[in-house]
Amino acid sequence: MSDKWEELKQWLEEGIEAETQLANITKAENYFAYNEALGHLEAMRSVRNHMDLMELKEI
Repeated sequence: MSDKWEELKQWLEEGIEAETQLANITKAENYFAYNEALGHLEAMRSVRNHMDLMELKEI
């Protein structure tokens, strides 16, 4: 894969880490922030999973 592909995967991993910390109900500022973080986390994980599947198809 290209360097841009790896850069995007790294960005996703960092984003997933950050959103995981925000998606903690005890640490969230309010319920809206918690739900927003959960939505971002789900979307980023979905993109990462799709990228992993694309890489597997190339093997």
